[in-house]
Amino acid sequence: MNIEELMLKLNPNKELGRINMSGLAEQLGISRQTLGTKLDGKVPFTLAEAKKLAELLKLTPGEIVSIFF
Repeated sequence: MNIEELMLKLNPNKELGRINMSGLAEQLGISRQTLGTKLDGKVPFTLAEAKKLAELLKLTPGEIVSIFF
């Protein structure tokens, strides 16, 4: 999974349980706008944010590597 696939996974118009951009931003302790800039690759995720994101989305180790490294 790359960042584009992650963005599709987070698209609030798609069915994905209760996860949406606003809820995810809140879980990460950042604004929705900040999450957007991080997903666009303009600002990197912190290690703590990456870890929390991986936990929330149940990302595999391979997905974590392809998204964050």
